[in-house]
Amino acid sequence: MKTTLMFAPMEGITFARFRELHYSMFPGADEYYTPFIAPDSRGSFRAKYLKELTADSAVPTIPQLLVNNAEAFNLTADKLQDLGFSEINLNAGCPSGTVLSKHKGAGMLADPAGLDRTLESIFDHAARRGYRVSIKTRMGVHSTEEFPAILEVYNRYPLSRLIVHARCRDAFYQGEADLKGFLSAAAGSRCPVVYNGNIFSPEDLQHVQELAPETDAFMLGRGAVSNPAVFRQLRGGEPLRRSELKEFHDR
Repeated sequence: MKTTLMFAPMEGITFARFRELHYSMFPGADEYYTPFIAPDSRGSFRAKYLKELTADSAVPTIPQLLVNNAEAFNLTADKLQDLGFSEINLNAGCPSGTVLSKHKGAGMLADPAGLDRTLESIFDHAARRGYRVSIKTRMGVHSTEEFPAILEVYNRYPLSRLIVHARCRDAFYQGEADLKGFLSAAAGSRCPVVYNGNIFSPEDLQHVQELAPETDAFMLGRGAVSNPAVFRQLRGGEPLRRSELKEFHDR
């Protein structure tokens, strides 16, 4: 079974120059997700985002949108499709308090009915336009036990993939990921599932694979930023060398 490895978006860190250098210096990641693009209600976004998206077309990149309504997603996704992107990712996982207060990111999970209405419009529009929609999600706001109700909503739509950060919003990045909850989510999902959470080494990946042998796609964020060679190691390559870390940093 081929393992797919993805580099998670990290605001202020995994910008275009970072992705370009990482892709060329440390092969191993199959896809890179952009830090979220936050359009206004008319689907307009700052010029810096456009520059980021068109900086290096050689890097396999998937843009991520942070919105709280379908209209903003649809208008922006159309523009991204016109730029050549065939998959658009919806951020339903950012735990920032500012984001949460605007009912974006993980804040969308607090209202499953509202999430359902938003996704209905998004997927109707995507079907007409012909692009794929994936979602990166937390497993709840206050508890991962909220996820079964959220998954019921996701299962109503043809997601290209569901990237599950195996924590609730309130946990931020603290403590252990909820592997038991992820296993339940993977078993109940009608679309392909990607695991995200606390993979920093080949041993961490092996642990998740042993518990979830049917899972073949994994996303790393902090583990890949702290060790840019980790994807190489996950594929059986050598550990990070001090000299290449210095070169990566300086460039």
